[in-house]
Amino acid sequence: MIEKVLPSMSGLILLSGIGLLFGLVLSIAKRKLIVFKDPRIHEVLDALPGANCGACGVPGCLQYATKIVNDGMDISHCPVGGESVIEAIAKIMNVQSTGHVEKQVARILCNGGKTNSVNKFEYSGPLTCLASSQISNGFKVCSSACLGFGDCIISCKFDAMYMDENDLPVVDEEKCVGCGACFLICPRNIIFMMPKRIVTHISCRNNEKYSIMKQGCAVGCRACKLCEKNCTYDAVHIVNNCASINYEKCTDCGKCSEVCPAKVISYRKNISKKV
Repeated sequence: MIEKVLPSMSGLILLSGIGLLFGLVLSIAKRKLIVFKDPRIHEVLDALPGANCGACGVPGCLQYATKIVNDGMDISHCPVGGESVIEAIAKIMNVQSTGHVEKQVARILCNGGKTNSVNKFEYSGPLTCLASSQISNGFKVCSSACLGFGDCIISCKFDAMYMDENDLPVVDEEKCVGCGACFLICPRNIIFMMPKRIVTHISCRNNEKYSIMKQGCAVGCRACKLCEKNCTYDAVHIVNNCASINYEKCTDCGKCSEVCPAKVISYRKNISKKV
């Protein structure tokens, strides 16, 4: 009986010894290989808004804070935090603040909702803009028309967008932080980021001739050139059958909007009832 117990005991002692040896090796390795993080990463992270929206160009606030401290990334890439966050990070990093950051907001460059645009076929697939845009370039006659399924609304983490009664997205510019998520997700490229101070923009992206465009949309640009002829500052021109504004010359006088027969040129913020 004793002879049977002794081999078991020796095996247990051997295993215990091996475990202690590995534990000692790991303990030494932990001390030798430890990487001390710069405490400023957590300070910068605390200064950031924590939205994790990716507007800075990296996946989240922690990654942005790490790149600022370790890689010297520009501290002005957070549109959600704005100037107050930039100033706070500048103090942490002991660098000069980059100064004024102009607030950006999303603008919808399309008026072709369900009541004033024409469908070329009945779509019955997944109810997303991306999916519907991949079938025959979308179900609407106008290849630049908003598809109205609200991918942009879903992408907005700040409750700054909603769909109106015409199935067109509306931006609440007081809530919009300019993160650009809606701009990136729109398959029609009808959402643009613009400085909030600009109150004049073209609500159309169509490039077809008027004879073709009018078959699919009742509110598209007619390329009539009335806006171009009436602009005192030479800021509006017809480019590829659609009005275009040169914002380096535009003074936001609103004259182009007044003379536009199709009301394609939006002037001042469009306020719609939230539905």
